[in-house]
Amino acid sequence: MTYRQLTVDFKSIPRMYIKELAGVKPNTIRLMETLDIRKIVLDCWIEKKKYGKIEIKNSETNEYFTRKVTDVSIWSGWYIISFESTPL
Repeated sequence: MTYRQLTVDFKSIPRMYIKELAGVKPNTIRLMETLDIRKIVLDCWIEKKKYGKIEIKNSETNEYFTRKVTDVSIWSGWYIISFESTPL
């Protein structure tokens, strides 16, 4: 499996989900636990500068969308995951 085939998934509250889905807010910030497999994947993407996909799920309706990740940065322990604003 290549880095581009990997997908990380996160839940978003409805008011953020709507903005992320519309492309108004094409990023999400997350504080990750050390042993979270998503953190391990994100750290690999940062190291290799090769990114996969992100799946964002509405925390209330379970509706979701998938986008291509364009960048992952860390600021004060927070992961900033940027993604394309248009659907795959």
